[in-house]
Amino acid sequence: MACLWGGVAAQSSLNQRTWIHALRENKGGDDSMYTDRQSIYSMSLYWAIMTITSIGYGDILPQSEHEYWIASLCMVVMASIWAYIIGQVCGV
Repeated sequence: MACLWGGVAAQSSLNQRTWIHALRENKGGDDSMYTDRQSIYSMSLYWAIMTITSIGYGDILPQSEHEYWIASLCMVVMASIWAYIIGQVCGV
């Protein structure tokens, strides 16, 4: 899931606004953090962990229609996995 989320932003065209652009504007910091593949993956992994654990997040948000579709798909998949796990635990 982290690879998918990071890849969406990395593969977008230069003039398309992505979650990386929004994060850079809101958080600032070193520019290499927003261009280095390892850094982008670490931010994507953070987003994926927040999604799968249902903790929630507010700092990495989708910015384009494409990112909203990917984020929605990831949330549905993770909610299904979460529901399955809870169902298995309750079934014991």
